[in-house]
Amino acid sequence: MSNKNIILGGGPTGIGIAIGLIDKGNNSQDITLIEKSFKLGGLAGSFKSGDDIIDYGPHRLAPTIKEIVQIAKETCGEDLLEKKSEHGVYINNKLYKFPPRILDWLNFNSIFFLIRTSMSFAANLFYLFKEKNSDFENILVNKFGKYFYTQIIEPMATKVWGNSKTLDPYFVKKRFSQLNPTEFLIKRLKNRQDLNPNNFFYPRYGFQQLWDNIYDKKLNNKIKVKFETYPLSININDDNYIDEIKLNDKNINLGDLSKHIISSTIPVAELIKTIKNFDKNEMEANLKKIELRSMLLLFIKLDQPRTLPYRTIIFPQENVIFNRIFEQNLYSSDTVEESKSIIVADITFDLNKTEKEINYMIEKAKDDLSKLNFINKNKIISLNTKFIKYAYVSPTQNSQKAFVEIEKELSKIKNLRLLGRFGVGEYDNSDYALESGINLSKFILNEVRSETYSEYRKKGKDNIIVG
Repeated sequence: MSNKNIILGGGPTGIGIAIGLIDKGNNSQDITLIEKSFKLGGLAGSFKSGDDIIDYGPHRLAPTIKEIVQIAKETCGEDLLEKKSEHGVYINNKLYKFPPRILDWLNFNSIFFLIRTSMSFAANLFYLFKEKNSDFENILVNKFGKYFYTQIIEPMATKVWGNSKTLDPYFVKKRFSQLNPTEFLIKRLKNRQDLNPNNFFYPRYGFQQLWDNIYDKKLNNKIKVKFETYPLSININDDNYIDEIKLNDKNINLGDLSKHIISSTIPVAELIKTIKNFDKNEMEANLKKIELRSMLLLFIKLDQPRTLPYRTIIFPQENVIFNRIFEQNLYSSDTVEESKSIIVADITFDLNKTEKEINYMIEKAKDDLSKLNFINKNKIISLNTKFIKYAYVSPTQNSQKAFVEIEKELSKIKNLRLLGRFGVGEYDNSDYALESGINLSKFILNEVRSETYSEYRKKGKDNIIVG
């Protein structure tokens, strides 16, 4: 009898679990992947606007995770494009290339900013009595100085992830290591690609193509993929095994429970809501501590083949409401109508904003975009918006602690495994999420012991996100 594996959620993590089970399972696995949407990929995919294809964000595959790049090459073939990195940063109403060029800084305001930043950084190095607290602010002030923190890091962190004072200090390593001045010098001197690669990979017809091709070439006919399907209830028996899953279209009854594993990558709140015959009081209390963020996309089509000086531009300061803008056609010209360009601005904010507050953000974003001198308003063809209610888990200390406690409770269910951004609060890019799913498959197949898998999980949490 083959082992039954049920994967809840077809985002990058769920896809990674399925790939690992197929590639390493020697046909001994009966695999079912259950996805609520009509396609795989989740928010790591794309959507269509007319004949144009637009990503939910500036997605990319870093060259540093070789196994994932190889999967992309196998499934996308010649449609996997290799592109040079192009980033800009907009500070004090001036656009800078990243990594910085000396030429960009040869003006009074930039030199003043550099002097203030350098003085603050130097003062911090020699201040013997600085606070030793290990909260988010102190770690970054100790790293960069107070001036750079207050001018750049704090407003950026607040815009993207919420109140910066509540963020988990562990998050510093994942998202701020590349800003380290020492590592920046190392990269410039030694061309360290693991710190900030010069290139990335991207599918010709948008990031959704990666998931569609993986489905067609690796998953279809090898596993059962059930689209537009979701669990209504998950029953836990007296021995703490899942023995039945009621879906919106059918029921799954499990036989020899010790042989069957349910891997959940769906939002943990949805999972807990469906669980029956299990004490959920403590978990439900912890769910209230998890802070979620919504996202608003403004996408503008222009009657010109290129609009932005750089493919992606970051806006760390609070005078501009959006976090960044990216140009879809600069990722691949095959995603946008010929001789046209589409730029996308994203705004993240706390869940449950009112319609009035969202409308204000849209108008503010339009106004901020109109002030950028590299966007020609006369070339605008259309402006549209897309609202994503559940976009991110805010990486606050409260959120992370809540996930730990919830996972501890759910680990009592013997044939349940948890993973994913909304499943365990991981904050990884799609390629890292694919890798973490593959690592879980190794544990499910007993290729690695629980201690080794714990090391994989810890390594995943320690990942410095690149790209």
